[in-house]
Amino acid sequence: MKINPFRWSVFFGVLMLISSIVLLLFNPKPQNNLPDGFHTPIIAFEFIKTPQEVKHFFKVSDLDTYMYKFDMVNKLDFIFMACYAMFLASMAWTFYKITGFWSMLIAAVLSLVAWPADALENMQIAKIAAHYQQGDIQEYLHYLNIFTWLKWGALAGAFLIMSNYFYKRGIFNILAALVMTATFVLAMIAFWQRSFINELMSNFVVLSFLMLFIYAIFYKKLEKS
Repeated sequence: MKINPFRWSVFFGVLMLISSIVLLLFNPKPQNNLPDGFHTPIIAFEFIKTPQEVKHFFKVSDLDTYMYKFDMVNKLDFIFMACYAMFLASMAWTFYKITGFWSMLIAAVLSLVAWPADALENMQIAKIAAHYQQGDIQEYLHYLNIFTWLKWGALAGAFLIMSNYFYKRGIFNILAALVMTATFVLAMIAFWQRSFINELMSNFVVLSFLMLFIYAIFYKKLEKS
């Protein structure tokens, strides 16, 4: 029986899925406190721009509970980011071994770059949440913007490179290629214009991860389709 070359990706993918479910359990609910175009608090905060928006973000009915959930998601995300980075890097590495395309190595590097960028992003989020009532947080917001886009940009770039693997026969393959390419395009638009596109981009990132995970599991069947 031939061993699935994506077995390590499946392993990290399962961990990614479990950690994402745990994150969902703690995600705070929006309470008319988000910037226009956003409906997911954590995503909205990653792209928050001004101290005024931060103060509005924390104007909720039960601040203690909201802050607890917000802080828990920020901490648990350190586990999730390790899982998704290893999953994506292992997928890119396996694509490289299958195709020999050196660009897949760039995708693997970008996948791993997203990890520390995400960690640094979370550190800035924690600083902003801790100091938004006491002092100037503009510097934290500045670095948050840098690390946020380093993370999303690295992920979008990795997906764009890996999409080339899927431009071949089969409905699933073509759909995966289009979704990952669209993720990059949405990221470019969101970079220049913060709007509902940021939320749409994050949804396409999730969809890209999901399609890669499905491919890793059903590799043999999808290759024959």
